[in-house]
Amino acid sequence: MTGYVAYETDWTGRWHGRARGLERPSSTEELAAVLARCSRDGVPVTIAGGRTGLVGGSVPPEDGSAIVVSTERLTALSVDAEEGTATAGAGVSIADLQARARAAGWEYAVDFPSRDSATVGGSIATDAGGVHVVAYGATGAQVLEVTVVRMDGTVEVGADAREVVGSEGIFGVIAEATVRLHRAASSFAAAVIPVDDVAQALRVLDVARTLPHLRAVEYCEAPVVDRTHVLVEIAGPIEALAPLEPETAADDAAGLHRLWAPREGAAERVARESAERGAPVHKLDVAVPLGSLVAFRAALMDAVPATELRLWGHLAEGHLHVNVWGSYDDAVLDLVVAHGGDVSSEHGVGRAKVAAFAANHADRVAALRERKDARDPQWLLNPGVLITREG
Repeated sequence: MTGYVAYETDWTGRWHGRARGLERPSSTEELAAVLARCSRDGVPVTIAGGRTGLVGGSVPPEDGSAIVVSTERLTALSVDAEEGTATAGAGVSIADLQARARAAGWEYAVDFPSRDSATVGGSIATDAGGVHVVAYGATGAQVLEVTVVRMDGTVEVGADAREVVGSEGIFGVIAEATVRLHRAASSFAAAVIPVDDVAQALRVLDVARTLPHLRAVEYCEAPVVDRTHVLVEIAGPIEALAPLEPETAADDAAGLHRLWAPREGAAERVARESAERGAPVHKLDVAVPLGSLVAFRAALMDAVPATELRLWGHLAEGHLHVNVWGSYDDAVLDLVVAHGGDVSSEHGVGRAKVAAFAANHADRVAALRERKDARDPQWLLNPGVLITREG
């Protein structure tokens, strides 16, 4: 045991590594000094943020060669209420950024259940989507400027540094970012519509797209929730939800919390089930074109026993969180590709899907390798994440 146990295992309990050491810089200057020293000494670096990732992207290699550099102390945060922007350190939690924005009359668009732990830096590095992606786009759409520290300790600031969005930390470490905010809505309303299957859920989506100020369309399957359903949220009056013919709707804080609770607690319930089984769940976050979603779900039913599968996701984008136990990873990812989908969605590739990503995105991998050679010639940043040097 090295003493860095919290940084050596991911949230799912599936991915484990061994850290050579731990650095927790509290400023961009300290971060730059740490990376420059590691570059000089040829020491690999694994970057850790809120450690809520699900694909092993912040877990060090098993050989104990890497130092973990945590961004958790980079927590400077300010809001420009006139411009509608916020500047946040990489270690600022999504919840803290949201709260500061709301206090100034604005809203930060990115949101997901892990908001209390998930960080600004990690969400940018994975280009996380979240429940409001249908309204505002993914994290990258909110990013105006990034401060990045390269492996040699060089600090870069500006729009050009946005190449780190979705790069999973292989080009540089995000120290700080300026993001756009949106005017806070005066009212919200949500509805739950029970459905029998994905086909029926897509019909609900068609109606939801006609509603004003659509904010979320979430699909959740039993047994993760009591009944398979679609949850729709808008920024507007509850009466606007009438075309959905909802079973239940709410527009007050307590009611909204009640409707969202099953979806927000999905990952925790699967985690508890994993603990009861004594086996980690494999989280395969994928994207499938909406036109192929029904066929994909039918094929998935044939490939994975219902007892080993738990599923939910952001319906409007075809983003599905496919949770499986057992050795079904390859079968699921093969089905995604066969139906024209992407094996990597908002959680990134991490360590979990490196082989599948390389096999199905040869051109993208080649381009990433070329940029990696230029940005990090020693290949020291986040080794084993997203891409490998060869193969």
